[in-house]
Amino acid sequence: KSYANSSFAAISFGASTSVDVPLTPDARAVDNWINTLRTEPTSVATGTSLDAPIDQTLLTAKAIHDAHPDDTTVLYVLSDGE
Repeated sequence: KSYANSSFAAISFGASTSVDVPLTPDARAVDNWINTLRTEPTSVATGTSLDAPIDQTLLTAKAIHDAHPDDTTVLYVLSDGE
């Protein structure tokens, strides 16, 4: 599906949080990132804590909003449900 005039970013979290895909209009970059997602080994997993990525998500969302103040921001959260 095409998302004309849209940009995307991806943040992953688990034992740590990182911006894996910086803001880009390339939807395929996010598709490729999604295809690389894997669950953490149970030896390092501590369960999913949705508050873990909050700081990085807020910083990234603010930077995107500051750069594109008239754009609408949509946030999707993908979780393993753990």
